[in-house]
Amino acid sequence: MTLHIHEAAKWLGTTPRAIRFYEEKGLLTPEKSPVNGYRIYNNQDLERLRWIIALRELGLSVSAISAMVPEIIPLFGQEEMSGSADSTAHHPDLPNRAAPTMLGNLDEARRALYEEWNSLSQALKAMDSMLAAGFGRQNLNLSELEAAASKVRQSSAVRNSWQDQWNYDGLAASHGRLAVLQALRPLVNERLYNLAHDAIVQWIDPLSGEHGLDLAAGTGGLTSRLSRSGAALAAVEQSAEMLAVLRGNLTDCDARQGNLLALPFQGASFDFATCAFAMHNLDKNQQKAALTEMDRVLAPDGRICLAGVVNVPGLAEQEASEHLNESLPLFFATEPEQLCALLGQLGYETVRPKLNPSLWIIFAHKRKLKHSGNHGMS
Repeated sequence: MTLHIHEAAKWLGTTPRAIRFYEEKGLLTPEKSPVNGYRIYNNQDLERLRWIIALRELGLSVSAISAMVPEIIPLFGQEEMSGSADSTAHHPDLPNRAAPTMLGNLDEARRALYEEWNSLSQALKAMDSMLAAGFGRQNLNLSELEAAASKVRQSSAVRNSWQDQWNYDGLAASHGRLAVLQALRPLVNERLYNLAHDAIVQWIDPLSGEHGLDLAAGTGGLTSRLSRSGAALAAVEQSAEMLAVLRGNLTDCDARQGNLLALPFQGASFDFATCAFAMHNLDKNQQKAALTEMDRVLAPDGRICLAGVVNVPGLAEQEASEHLNESLPLFFATEPEQLCALLGQLGYETVRPKLNPSLWIIFAHKRKLKHSGNHGMS
């Protein structure tokens, strides 16, 4: 089948202008008729355009799609094209041949879309509040409007301020499933690492059928342990390389790329959330935003368990620099008391079990705590 540009646009449900734009960006180069010089789109051109249009509508940038084109081409022919885009025959081997680069770009696009959705949600919430007050008074107060806009702007700035300054992708590529431990040295050894995980599992006490979320999940050590209870686990990790290791080990886990400041989930859908050895990667404002995000995705009766390393006054810069290749920053200070206060403001009651002089742990429950069963450590 060969079509001219207007025919192709109609068949694909797009516009000639959009097709020309994709050509200008180098995403495809159709042949031209030797008779009149008009573009001619063959089956491969049309299938490539189907991929491009679908990926664009899902939020991918043109540059991201351009990087994916070499991965798309081997997939051509896995759907047999007939009279319309809706009447294609699906081949069962397609998921097994989906290219890693494509999946990685889609994962990144999903993360970006959730960040945008998060920003828009906060803006809508502020607008709803302003309109409710405005209609009640039948006027609009400029100072209140500016204050609401400033709050949204500051919240967005906090979310966008985080960067991976510790090269977690590189650590995962070099150390595989041991990457998280490598990142924590010299402050945390394997014994302390496992001790913290033991305590989190005991305090969260996951039940079969519950839905849990492991945050900054790394390569999935804690995620794996939590899932043994029969709970359905989801995981969020910002490092694509760490996430690849996790997905390789935990095929049933709903693992998503994202960070603590904009969790890639909608609504209150989890019974519990855990986060081990990650709060020190956030400054004070980011820590507050992270706790607010955890609360947003938890059910009304949700529970949280956090663990980290106690601040070590006077930690030798040389020792830390040797571990962090000198050019990387030290971890941010984490004050468990401040985290408890922030959780209290969100409506949680908190307990700080005595675990180890080098570690802190916080268990938080949205309702009044009941100390029984595994929750009797305090």
